[in-house]
Formats: sequence, C-alpha cells, structure tokens
Amino acid sequence: AAGYSREHAERLMRKAVRLAQAAKARFLLEHPFVQGDEIKIALSLGPFGSTRSTHEFDGIYPPPYGPPESVPASEPNANYFVRDEDEEPAIEALKQFHLERLRIFAADKETWDDIDCIAFETVPLRREIRAIRRAVKELRQESKWRPWWISTVHPNGQFPEQSRHGEGRVQIPQVMDALLDDDTPSGGVVPDGVGLNCTPLENIAARL
Repeated sequence: AAGYSREHAERLMRKAVRLAQAAKARFLLEHPFVQGDEIKIALSLGPFGSTRSTHEFDGIYPPPYGPPESVPASEPNANYFVRDEDEEPAIEALKQFHLERLRIFAADKETWDDIDCIAFETVPLRREIRAIRRAVKELRQESKWRPWWISTVHPNGQFPEQSRHGEGRVQIPQVMDALLDDDTPSGGVVPDGVGLNCTPLENIAARL
C-alpha cells in the first residue's frame, strides 16, 4: 500500500536485523568487559493483525484468517468461529502467513546467523498460537532453529478472543492449553517460553 515492491520490503525486513547487529557491535566496543554472547538479538514478530491499520490487538481478522461475517449478527466485532471445522482453514492460512515471513529471514544466511532467538509478540487468538506452532514445526525441518517464545496480549487483563458459547472471553488456562498442548498438527512443538503483554500482572492473577 505504501508503494514498496516485495523485494524492497524484504530488504527492509532483513536490514532491521543488520541494524541490531551493528548496535550490538558498537555496544561491545564501548563496553570491552562485556562478552559478545551476553548480548542477544531477538527477531520480534507481531501477529497477523499488526499488518493491518486496525484490529491489531483484538483478533478481528478478515477471511481466510477469520470468520466471514460477525457471528452472530448482533455482534459486529466477532473474532471466533461457531464450528470447529470452520476454524481449521483459518489456522492453515495464519500458518502460511507466519511461515512465509520467517522464510524471508531464514533464506538469507547472514541475517539468520545474526538472530539469537525469535519472539512472536502480542498474539490475540488461540488459533494464531496454534498456527505459529505449526509454522515453527515446518521451518525447523528446513533451517537451523533458535530458542523462541510466544507472548499473548491481555488488555485490561482479558484475552481478546471471545468464547463461542457466549461466556465472555477465553480464559487464561485455555490460552495455556493452546500454547503447550500436544496437538497433532504441531507435533509437540512447544515454545521455550511464554509471555503476557499489555497488562499489569495483578490483573492476570485475579483471573487464574
């Protein structure tokens, strides 16, 4: 939309890693008593919503990443599918989005070697969590992998995903299931760490 070609956009994405590496090298020159392996470069990747001008943190995604229309019609901002079988194509579409983005970095050896760990940040939906795990599983078969984590987003202490049964929001134990369960498509690939974004921790403790 800004007029950049895909090739130019990919160069800008990789350039961000080179800038981080340059900052690390400069810091080490200025602090000779710090060891190089003490400074880590994390590739921080937002959710699908971060590519859109709105709905970055509420998980309201267009098809094929989300439901085709509000469900039910009285809820104009639904972010859930009523039927489990309708959710699977959206998980696969989100997997492809994250896998394609990861491959842009992994395809350039110099860039990939500069990355110490990978962070998927402010993820607002369980299906996107599962999609990320599937993408990681696939890329691990193609490239040397790194430690990684997923941080979920909880504005005002609430996960954005709505319950399909009219029970309000999806609760944190359900989010943890999506992060850590051994579901078949992700083949037991679980993150090395999990995180909580955008809320004071006391809000989280009150909901456990």
